[in-house]
Amino acid sequence: MARRKVYHSRDKLFYGDAKFITSSKIIEKEIIEFKYGGENIYDLRPLVFVLEKKGDLVKGINLNYLTEYKVQQLLQETNFKSMQWYELYNEAIRSYKISKMKLIKKVEYKRDIDAT
Repeated sequence: MARRKVYHSRDKLFYGDAKFITSSKIIEKEIIEFKYGGENIYDLRPLVFVLEKKGDLVKGINLNYLTEYKVQQLLQETNFKSMQWYELYNEAIRSYKISKMKLIKKVEYKRDIDAT
């Protein structure tokens, strides 16, 4: 399990005035940031690329556990069913209970067009 966090604050942009969204507005292939509560939680403010939303769970890749290089590789993926660089971010895949998510924000992440 990854225990080192990377702060990507300079690389994320919030959508205009509509920063906060409800859990019903969470959709796949978007990046969200939220406050997460519970016992023994290491990352209280996950920055998550959403892979799947099913019932009361959101499965995604927590970008806080990835280096900037790995994040850029993820943003260039085109097929999320069989990801080309899956081994780069396998360690950052997490599931979150929607009932424990607060202050959900939709985030746009700056893409590096030169990343390969």
